[in-house]
Amino acid sequence: MLGLSAFTAGGTPVHGARVDADSAPVRPAHGAPDPATGAIPSEPAAERYFVVLADPPLAQYRGGIAGLAPTAVDARRAEAPEAGRDAHLDLDTNAARAYADHLRREQDRTIARLRLLAPELRVDWRYQITLNGFAAAMTPAHAMAAMRLPGVTLVYPEETLELELDSTHRVIHTTEAWTAAGGREEAGLGARIAVLDTGGAPAHPFFDDEGMPPPPEGFPSARLYGRGGQVLDYPDPTQFTNAKLIGARVFVRTATEAALGQITPLAFDNGDHGLHVAGIAAGRHGTYTIESGGQTVNLELSGVAPMAHVLHYVVNDNTPGMAAAFEQLVKDEADVVNISQGHVGWLLDRPDRHPIALAIAGAAEAGVATVVSAGNAGGNGRTSLSGSWKYSENLLAVGSTSPSGTLTLEMTVAGAGVPDAVKTLLVAPRGAAGITQTITAPIVLAPDGGCTAFPEAAGKIAVVERFDALQQPVGGTCGYEARAATMKQSGAIAVVYIYYNQRISVVSATPVALPAVSLGRIGGTELTAWLRSGGQGSATIGTAVTRGYAEVPDILAGSSSRGPGLGWEIKPDVSAPGDGIWSSCVLADDNGDPSYQFCNYGGTSMASPTVAGAVGLLRSIHPDWTVPQLRSAVINTSARTILVPDGRGSETAANVTQGGPGRLDMTHIADPGAFLFPPKASFGVLGGGDSREIEVAVQSASDRAETWALSVDAVGGDGEATVSPASVTLGPGERKAITVRFAAEGTADREHWGDVVLARGDSGQKLRLAYYAYVNRKADRRNVLIANWTYGNSENHLDAYTETLDQLGLTWSVWNMGDAADGLESPRTTHPTFEEMYRHDLVILNANTSQVGLQEALAGQYQYQNYVLSGGSLLIAGQGAQGWWRYLGNTRLADTPALRQAYADTWPFQWLGPSQNGGCEMCIARYFAGYTPGITATLSGRLLRFPQKPAMEATKVILEPHPDAEGAFPYILDISTGDKAPAGAAGNQYAFASGDVARGYVPTTGNLNSQLGDVGYAEGVLERTSGLARPLWSYPVGDKVMTVGTYIAGRQHRDADVPWNAMFWGFGLEGVGAGEPGSVSRARLLGDTFNFLAHNLYLESEVGRPSEAEVKLTLSVPAHARLPKIARYTLDWGDAGGAQPVAVDPPAAIDAVLAGLTLTHRYRGTGSYAVRLTLEPAAGEGAAPVVFETAVDVDLPTIFLPLVVNGFDLAGAPAPAAAVLPTRD
Repeated sequence: MLGLSAFTAGGTPVHGARVDADSAPVRPAHGAPDPATGAIPSEPAAERYFVVLADPPLAQYRGGIAGLAPTAVDARRAEAPEAGRDAHLDLDTNAARAYADHLRREQDRTIARLRLLAPELRVDWRYQITLNGFAAAMTPAHAMAAMRLPGVTLVYPEETLELELDSTHRVIHTTEAWTAAGGREEAGLGARIAVLDTGGAPAHPFFDDEGMPPPPEGFPSARLYGRGGQVLDYPDPTQFTNAKLIGARVFVRTATEAALGQITPLAFDNGDHGLHVAGIAAGRHGTYTIESGGQTVNLELSGVAPMAHVLHYVVNDNTPGMAAAFEQLVKDEADVVNISQGHVGWLLDRPDRHPIALAIAGAAEAGVATVVSAGNAGGNGRTSLSGSWKYSENLLAVGSTSPSGTLTLEMTVAGAGVPDAVKTLLVAPRGAAGITQTITAPIVLAPDGGCTAFPEAAGKIAVVERFDALQQPVGGTCGYEARAATMKQSGAIAVVYIYYNQRISVVSATPVALPAVSLGRIGGTELTAWLRSGGQGSATIGTAVTRGYAEVPDILAGSSSRGPGLGWEIKPDVSAPGDGIWSSCVLADDNGDPSYQFCNYGGTSMASPTVAGAVGLLRSIHPDWTVPQLRSAVINTSARTILVPDGRGSETAANVTQGGPGRLDMTHIADPGAFLFPPKASFGVLGGGDSREIEVAVQSASDRAETWALSVDAVGGDGEATVSPASVTLGPGERKAITVRFAAEGTADREHWGDVVLARGDSGQKLRLAYYAYVNRKADRRNVLIANWTYGNSENHLDAYTETLDQLGLTWSVWNMGDAADGLESPRTTHPTFEEMYRHDLVILNANTSQVGLQEALAGQYQYQNYVLSGGSLLIAGQGAQGWWRYLGNTRLADTPALRQAYADTWPFQWLGPSQNGGCEMCIARYFAGYTPGITATLSGRLLRFPQKPAMEATKVILEPHPDAEGAFPYILDISTGDKAPAGAAGNQYAFASGDVARGYVPTTGNLNSQLGDVGYAEGVLERTSGLARPLWSYPVGDKVMTVGTYIAGRQHRDADVPWNAMFWGFGLEGVGAGEPGSVSRARLLGDTFNFLAHNLYLESEVGRPSEAEVKLTLSVPAHARLPKIARYTLDWGDAGGAQPVAVDPPAAIDAVLAGLTLTHRYRGTGSYAVRLTLEPAAGEGAAPVVFETAVDVDLPTIFLPLVVNGFDLAGAPAPAAAVLPTRD
């Protein structure tokens, strides 16, 4: 990906190349007037959705419908071997036409039903080849209802797309693959490589068509496609195509004759990201002149498949247009498509539900391979691919490693005692101006990384340390340009930047105030050590640009997105050089006309087309290879050479979930000898005593019988996979199974990875099957992780949680995050990692009293979403959480009746709404925990003017069970403040969040801070979760009942396809105490919350009264609950002065204990009785005590007994007859 993420983490474009991104349409929020005009929209805006139907698309139909023959490639081969070995789906058959008619009729029926439900429905793209369905606009409410229509399997919102780059060939051994193809002149011949990106440039010399074979029938072709099914040809296709660049397709909202003159598939009009990508995959071989640092240099450049045809697909639409492009890719018989795009929005849903993943699966079965960039979010840690669909196993997701070459200048250093390693250094030019004349001057090390003035630098070359080995800024937070500006102000004449986080440095054209060059830690470490030790001398920086080919190992780029998948699968699938790659670009000259040049870009966007070019080259050699065979050839021949920095100035072998099984190696890619299915052995998560087996099919790719010897190379962890049999002999085309097994028992490490190695006879050639297992050992787990957030001068209430957890007998860990002055123990510099959260039963995000947004201070907030999507349990707590919903603004609203009415609660100011910054705290509170912010977040009942704080005064605050609450938390909470606080409470709960449960999607507005507005692709989550959102407590604000606390317990509704449990309190545990009658202690609240979220555990109860004096309790646990073993219980009916604990020996499951209890009791007197049952889990069960409480009122009737004294009835009743006593003998 290139774009914002690439500029900040993935590399810097050279020569000012443009990166254009369409902005999402501005949509007014329903029911909220425009603060300037007062206009109120009457209906919610229609949004666009995929509607996917049940029948398989053409690419995946294998029969089963009467009268309709199969259409899938493999089914067609099985039924008609004479059809040949072409890997592409044949759409020109009677079977395909008949089945397409069937799909069209089924879609028409669904659309007709949907129109009755949603009169506003507007259908645009329709899909039959890779997906069965259509894209349509309708209101969110109707989209939710559409899920219930017969035959509809998925309704999913559209998403926006964002973009994510000579010496590479030396690293990946391209020339060996060229030899297999018949030489460079035939490398890629006949293959069709598609680029789904920003457009091409047939006039660029990298796409010169001289010597290319004639295009296939139907090409060259340039067309415009509209949502309504319109297809228009560009009048003059030679503007956009030639015999090399044979196809140009543009997907737009409306295809018209006027649009043909306004919208083009040219890189100059759309941005040259796609042009650069296409050049890496399939640029023509040659020697080209490039400019850098004010100088020129001639370089031999080539794409991986230089003779392949190129097709550009420009999607001026969101993901529905992307799905339409996949339909056309199959029609165009593309061999491979590269997608260096993604979305940097938060993960809101799982990969198996994403329509693009479904389209990619269909395309794979139709013969089109998909290669995607992993993304440039590696700085945020693991599990960071830029789009949930990239976790699919039907594509190749590509990470980025270092290249072997860079453009360099020579810098010499002279002086007493200069180390040999410093005397001659190869430095990379930095800055747009370059080094235009030789610079000779004394050299000096600037303190604080050049962030502070340094008068001693006057007239000298200043050495400025930029990043340390952990990629943290040296000396301060001032930026790259600011350091050079400070040195210029100090009188320096040039700057040498030092990057300890890079082995070698690369070129950058970002303008700086002084002539500048850079060094990586090779040379840079020795130079700064000499200067720091008192070394003095002078340096000379030359002007001659040369191409250096350093023996640089495959170091995974810090920006390259990492795996694993949410189920601990191996991702990415492979890596390739992507840092500092030279390829085609187009810039504007002084007259504004296109100037075709070569630029240096970096990021996974540039690694991905290297692999796409390799796949295209393979298809040109083996046109019958299927997509699974292509994936195996790429993955299983890759080289295990990837390294990652170890944080100590060196490197260590990468885990297979960081950069994938290996770096692309084309030495034997065209003749692998065999294919492996699956090509990776992902064991996922195993318990401490578990073992798991994976059956792998080995299929011969040879024309002769061969024997493969099998062995295991364990690389990481103290466990080792085993494989059987020890060898396998395959005849031509034959397939046999091998079994790979991993046993966790006896291991101590959590992560285990390595390779099953298949050695091909005595040839020395090997295939590698990467394996990975994560051992989720009980001894390594804790019950609770507290993510403790204290940024912004916050009070720290961590003790309220840890002391209560100790009281409950639960184990815990703390991940402290806060300012340096907060005095936190072992503070962290990121949010908790996916792995750290995964090893806990519950994560508590404690905001304390902080008003700082989660992503404002630290990166990686989206890992909370990864955790819940993997099936985790999350509690959002703390007074600071109310700050996520902001305060009132300072700007007075226009005085109109509409605005007065609409903003009556906040007049004359406007609520600033929920935080929608880069972190989007609303994502985890609203989309996963079901909370919708209201107009109040303080005890005053109104919001305050920013940046005021609530008054710190004593207030009685009682939270009542919400009228719509369900029975898991049937008690009141006392969070009173000051001297009115209950015993055991801090008394400082001056602010809390109150609002409502999430009730459906709310469109955004142009100003995301103006009011509640959901992110544009949250509909798909809210569609399923809003019906599960439940309230907990309530608090009155005027005549309104505001909700305090909400939850979504998805794991308690297994048919809802929501794998998480999450709760939003909006207050802190420190404010809770047992004061008001009926209120509970901190321990009871936190214990119940833990059991409910982590184990789906609570008591379902029914209180019966067989008679006025009797009480009968019926207690049970839900069917979905985890059943801890109970060691003892205490049952107190409230009428006998307390009860003694009863031991359960041996401990038994809670349901068995309840079944064995006598839960009927007879009271002997009138009164109000508190009944309490406490069930205490056995040690190590990881559950809090389970408590049931209820109040029983007994009102027994008065019984009058007659009392007789001297014959008078004191009760006024007639005297009884005299008793007749028996006589005694």
